[in-house]
Amino acid sequence: MKRVFFFLTAGVFASFAQAVVPTEAVTAVRTKAESATAISEQDKAEIDKFILATLNGIFLAEQSEEMAKTRRQIVEQKGTKDLSLYATAYVTILRDRLRSLAQTSLERIDDPARRRLVRLNLAILIAELRSLLLTEFGVLWSQDEDAVVRYWAVKSLTDPEIAKQLNSETTADPEATQKIFETLRSLIQKEPLPEILALTAGFAAAWQDARSGELLEQLTARRLNDYTKCQEKSAWVDGRILTALTEKYVSAKVPEEKTAAGRRFVLLLSAVMQRWLQNEAAGGKNLSEEARTQLITVLAETEDRLLPKLEISAAGIRRAFERSGGLQPVYEELMGTVSRRGTLPARLGVDFGRDADGRPLTVPPTLPNCFAAPAAPAAG
Repeated sequence: MKRVFFFLTAGVFASFAQAVVPTEAVTAVRTKAESATAISEQDKAEIDKFILATLNGIFLAEQSEEMAKTRRQIVEQKGTKDLSLYATAYVTILRDRLRSLAQTSLERIDDPARRRLVRLNLAILIAELRSLLLTEFGVLWSQDEDAVVRYWAVKSLTDPEIAKQLNSETTADPEATQKIFETLRSLIQKEPLPEILALTAGFAAAWQDARSGELLEQLTARRLNDYTKCQEKSAWVDGRILTALTEKYVSAKVPEEKTAAGRRFVLLLSAVMQRWLQNEAAGGKNLSEEARTQLITVLAETEDRLLPKLEISAAGIRRAFERSGGLQPVYEELMGTVSRRGTLPARLGVDFGRDADGRPLTVPPTLPNCFAAPAAPAAG
């Protein structure tokens, strides 16, 4: 197999057969930096030497195990203090090297399988380093054709530590913030991987910014559209979105934000419950066992974990799965009927738009029925 050498400084290292780079020098720099008030140029040069060696180790490795081992070295040598002077200098140097190597050097790898492994390990690397300084690579690889690469790229943008950095006046970066927001907003519209939607929901719940509400609005709209078109899959992701909406409702300081989160919560929960009810009415045979299990799990966990946070007592969802009466009475109690407002909209203070006469609609809209009702028995 053809090897590609792309050292910026020729002759620095002779062999990467072990895919392991000596760490003594950079460890000494890291140890010294823990008690230093500045990072010297000599120290930065030592860090750069290590970074260049390890990145080349990833690009030149033949096997995924070698890449992973070298990748772990890079993460370990960052240290555990994410925002220290040393960690900032370390990640900055890594960022500058990646800018030079990541795109052009990837294109020079002839073997598609190895090129994909390198790209994947770089995406995992930036996720594991958890730094706003590496936002540009998460944005870039979030558009990758490979779903696993996209997952790790989005994870690098949505990690709880990233949300924490964005929420802090000390570490917030307006440019990186906007890039992350725009990237996630775009992904919500087209991303087929539910795991990525779940990552986005978790980030939106943790991010203390008005734009996080827009992400949750789009996530909810995306799922409601899927339900309306009978195209929803992976109901478990609705549990993640409902959790994020609950957290946003509880933490919201502005009444409008609280009301918006509450309305979205009711709409999405209503869609999940209606799909179960439609399947019940059609004889209970239209959903796969996996789909049934996911719906049951989402609804049971909503009752156990989320409704109490909204100060709603046990609704009887679990009991409904065990009795012959089904979920309909529970749905009507929670969501309401045309003649009676439901417990959930009343508690959260939400409605669902206006009718032709301008009166507030107090029950969620009815989903199109995706299942045919069972045929009536033949007469005689």
